[in-house]
Amino acid sequence: MFIVWDRLFMMQGSKKKMTQTELGAVIGVGKAAIQKYEKGIVKNLKRSSIQQLANALDCKPSYLLGFDKESPPEITESEKT
Repeated sequence: MFIVWDRLFMMQGSKKKMTQTELGAVIGVGKAAIQKYEKGIVKNLKRSSIQQLANALDCKPSYLLGFDKESPPEITESEKT
């Protein structure tokens, strides 16, 4: 399982306008980890980490994983688990 890294970078940079440090704080990792995620260095993330990224960026995990091809679908409150 891997994240489509350009989608993470796009979502992190444009939609929520969070810095790497801010995004890391939200999901409980450091800035260096977010940098590795964006560069595609980390290939296997836990499902819980993918869910936390999606929650923080207001999109569905399926978008970050490349299953949704269109613009990022909004995540509903009931899906944030």
